[in-house]
Amino acid sequence: MAIETNPVDALVPFIFFVLLAFLQLRYPDNPTPYHLHPNTIWLSILSFLLYCFFIFSGNLNFGIRVNHFQTLKRLFASLSLLCLLVLLLPDTWECFHFVIYILWFIIHVLLAIKTYFMETRVQL
Repeated sequence: MAIETNPVDALVPFIFFVLLAFLQLRYPDNPTPYHLHPNTIWLSILSFLLYCFFIFSGNLNFGIRVNHFQTLKRLFASLSLLCLLVLLLPDTWECFHFVIYILWFIIHVLLAIKTYFMETRVQL
């Protein structure tokens, strides 16, 4: 049984671990980002684990459309990388973290609406 691979599925974990290495360079001394921003780190790790779950369960049949798996993979991949990128911003930009998360949410809602309307158009 051949395994189909998507280059993006291999790129996201690579970028995730590169960003973790940059975080270690950005915060070389104590306190670490894990102590300074525990919620953001947990959100990043949990969303990365959910992304990995959807990669490996993509071949299983859960009764969910394949398009929804792709949407969830993109959602969790972008959230995990965005959390790490926000931690790499300078401390003076801390007020923009909330704006960045809101823009991320709006983009994904618009993509979900676009996907929904494309599916209904195909069904007609």
